[in-house]
Order: sequence, then structure tokens, then C-alpha cells
Amino acid sequence: MVAFEESAENVMRRALDYLENDTQQVWVLYPLARAVWTCSGGQARLFSAAETLYGGDLLPGLALRVAQILPG
Repeated sequence: MVAFEESAENVMRRALDYLENDTQQVWVLYPLARAVWTCSGGQARLFSAAETLYGGDLLPGLALRVAQILPG
């Protein structure tokens, strides 16, 4: 795995670009913090390792614990 750092501002700018171009949902993974930031339908939320991400209408049936995709 190749790791790189990008400024928070650049990550936010890229996420907003995706959303402004009709992407329905954006997930930003923070491996060191074991957290995932999601934005969908104009709402943003930060999920911790103990929480579960759900796919909602976009990905029905998807349920992933953050710890599953970002192990400690």
C-alpha cells in the first residue's frame, strides 16, 4: 500500500467537485484515525471505527463496520 498525505482543503475541494458533478455519495477514509467521513444528500457525517456504514438507497444491503475496512 502506498501512503500519501494531502491537505484537508484539497480533500474537501475534491469531494465537493465530485458532489457538484452528480456523484451521489462521497466517502473519505482516514486510516490513522480509523474514521470515515461521508457526504450524501447534502448531509455529512463522521463515522468512528465502532460504527457501521450503511449503503442506504444507493447501495441497498451494504453494511460495513469502519473497523472492517480500516483495521487497527
